[in-house]
Amino acid sequence: MGGRLVLVIGSQTDGGARLEVLPGAAHNLAEVLIHPDLGRCRPALPAGPTVIDPTYRELDAALHEAFRQAHEQRATLIIAFIGHGDLNDDDYYLMARDSTGPDSQDSLLVGQRVKELLRRYPRIDGLVLLIDACHAAFGLEAVARDCLTPIRRSLSRFEVLTAADDGKAYNACMSRSLTELARTGHRDFGEHLRAEDIRGRLLSSCGYQLSLHLSFNGTDEVAGSDRGLWLLANRGSHWQGSPLAGTAFVPVAEGLRTRLIRRPVESEVAKALDTAGRCVLLHGPRDSGKSTLLAGLLQPAHAGLLLSGGELLESIAGELRRQLELTLDGFAEAVTGYWDTVPDQAGARADAFELNVLGPLRRLAPRGEVRIVVDGIDGFSGGDRDRLWGLLTRLLDEPELGAVRVITATRDLPAGLPAAVVTVPPATDAEIDQVIRSHEVPVHRVPELVRMAGRSWTAARLFSEAVAAAAISADGARLPRELTEAFDELLRRAKIRTPGPIGEQGRDVLALLAAAGPGPVLPITVLAAALGQEIAAVRTVLARLDAIIVRAHPGEDHELVGLALPALADYLADGVVLGVDPVRRHARLADVLAGAPRRGTPAADYALAAEVRHRWLGGRHAEALACLDQREARIPAEQRERWSGLAQLVSERFGADHPLSLRAEGRVATWTAKSGDPAAALRAFGYLLDRVHTLLGPAHEEALNLRENIAFWTRASGDSAPAREMYDLLLADCLRLLGPEHPQTLMTRHDRVLALPDTDALTEFRAVLPVRERVLGPTHLDTLRTRTNILYRESEVPHPPPVASRWSALVADLTNTVGADHPDTLTVRCFAAMFLAKSGEVGAALELWQDMRPATEQVFGRWHPQLREVDKQLGHWRPIYEESIGG
Repeated sequence: MGGRLVLVIGSQTDGGARLEVLPGAAHNLAEVLIHPDLGRCRPALPAGPTVIDPTYRELDAALHEAFRQAHEQRATLIIAFIGHGDLNDDDYYLMARDSTGPDSQDSLLVGQRVKELLRRYPRIDGLVLLIDACHAAFGLEAVARDCLTPIRRSLSRFEVLTAADDGKAYNACMSRSLTELARTGHRDFGEHLRAEDIRGRLLSSCGYQLSLHLSFNGTDEVAGSDRGLWLLANRGSHWQGSPLAGTAFVPVAEGLRTRLIRRPVESEVAKALDTAGRCVLLHGPRDSGKSTLLAGLLQPAHAGLLLSGGELLESIAGELRRQLELTLDGFAEAVTGYWDTVPDQAGARADAFELNVLGPLRRLAPRGEVRIVVDGIDGFSGGDRDRLWGLLTRLLDEPELGAVRVITATRDLPAGLPAAVVTVPPATDAEIDQVIRSHEVPVHRVPELVRMAGRSWTAARLFSEAVAAAAISADGARLPRELTEAFDELLRRAKIRTPGPIGEQGRDVLALLAAAGPGPVLPITVLAAALGQEIAAVRTVLARLDAIIVRAHPGEDHELVGLALPALADYLADGVVLGVDPVRRHARLADVLAGAPRRGTPAADYALAAEVRHRWLGGRHAEALACLDQREARIPAEQRERWSGLAQLVSERFGADHPLSLRAEGRVATWTAKSGDPAAALRAFGYLLDRVHTLLGPAHEEALNLRENIAFWTRASGDSAPAREMYDLLLADCLRLLGPEHPQTLMTRHDRVLALPDTDALTEFRAVLPVRERVLGPTHLDTLRTRTNILYRESEVPHPPPVASRWSALVADLTNTVGADHPDTLTVRCFAAMFLAKSGEVGAALELWQDMRPATEQVFGRWHPQLREVDKQLGHWRPIYEESIGG
């Protein structure tokens, strides 16, 4: 199950000083920790998140149950204790209501008990202890002393935050300050409040006590907090109110913002924004600081994209739409209005940018400035990169959208983009000097590091961090003299070079992250499955890799992870450094993604964007084509473009006349037809057929399949008579060359029926069905499509047979075969509801339409005719049903 569990204990002690802030402080802290927008925890105990004034036995039982639940659920566990603490020599005890003194007979010996519970329940996804009691530093020392062995054995992570050192803690100040900070947040911190952040605030808010913090990453005590063991979402974050809040762009932007220094080029950018036209383009070489400048311009902006290079254009357009709906008055209504009025044919032709951005913006025609920041276009492959520049050019060329301004960056100036170009030069020695000094490097080392960095921002930062690490290192840290040595030192500090399981685990994780590409793109569920590890174990490895990775939504079920530096991704790409074959790591990811659902999860989104690429780079070229058939984009024009890109790859790899190339070109033609241009598709099919006849001969199955497509789209274009003639000739050839039971013959028989008059169609479909059931199997998708055609036509006759149960059986078979969210399943569910309504079961039909509507919108899109059909049926039958109920 994963997630986060919390137990807050507020304990008075009989005979001890009474804590007037209890039980309120405990309940208030628990309230923010289980709040869905703040702590996002579940109660660790069935009775709730708090235990108030327990006896020693009750306290111990509560802790035992909390650890057990976290172990069984593979969850992170947060335990907060507010009450009295006492010590005896170097043993530290938490006092229960009936405790008589610091003795394990009736008080909780913290280090020993936590060690025992960790030993018994080692599969916890990280432990956080908050000790708001006097002398709590001794508790921290006890946990560190007693628990490191079981922690190291299980490679677990834990953190301890105490209210005080060896002195007193007053009035639950730590817990009350934490509760207040949860409700207000703090602008100086990122999207999450971690223990190290809170300790810094406690030093000022609880002035008479000194808070201490300990963090252990599974192998070592480390400075700072584990990103996955955060305590609260930061309500006061710099990103609150930004359209980027909650996206995977935020940790990327945070990493860039930490590098901000004042540069002269900023004044040129500001001048261009004040005086230039509709686009400002930052132009400069790699590592010149363009992305850092753009990160500083994300606020204020109506939308911002920090792209990694692996996103689908459909998802990019959808994210732009989502952000503009949040920030631009009237845009959400413009989207709905545009989608409701776009004709079906125009909707089929439109690409994702037209449907999500251009069309709604035209409808809105904004008057005030609409600022959009886009970074990362250079990271895309050639075809997608050119298309992105083309889409931005379309946006900027729209005469009625003069209020829209785009700020972007590139290494190579794109042709045709109407932009004011601002040149971003490489860093100067003075700027590199400033970066190095910000890392508290010894002054005498600065000139040498400036010279070694060679005007590279990345090298300056990595060299400085290496020098700082060497100053406190006792493990032989090396001072790098070039960028590759800096990367090697980063890998060494992350224990990648360590012999045994620890180093091997780190190398395996990095190999998969290198295959996924830079940025937080790989779902942790996919990463864990590819490693064959539980997520908790993977997060322990990620904690050791903290300096070289970036994590979005850390510690949550939908966490995304990736390499922080594109240059490091390039360094690891060929597998030599890690000793891992790149082909094998792509194949591992492809195997995992094969089982991902179609929609609705991070794994599904990643599979849609990346499974084809991983299969191709994993050497499974034919599987890549089959995968793209399965992972369809919702927008036909986008699927056509994806096939065009893959067809180019196939042609470059195997040649234009290879069977895979011919198949890919055929798919391009198919999706050209589905995206509203059957005439162009028929020309493409005809050209392909001539080539196949020349290369493979007219009797080859590929030639017959192309003739099938030509007949199908001829009929779909409205030319039924020529289509029937084509089908008759094709069927005769299929029977002669392939036999009556070949799948291509059966496909031709089935599709030929669609060109026949309705009076003959039902008889022919009934004749095809038993053969398909015998040859393909009763639950093959083609067989189920024949059953669909039969049931639909039987339901339309004047006196239909009793087919209600057969509709239900067909829906069940489709669900079991291709899934509940497959387009065929949703279409058949709509047909089934129509039959129910026409047969008098209007209430049941309305429930079915209402139930399928969210999935229909998610799978097809809000602009799709299938969703309009569902809404049309709801609009038609609901008043009829309401009238019948009222009567």
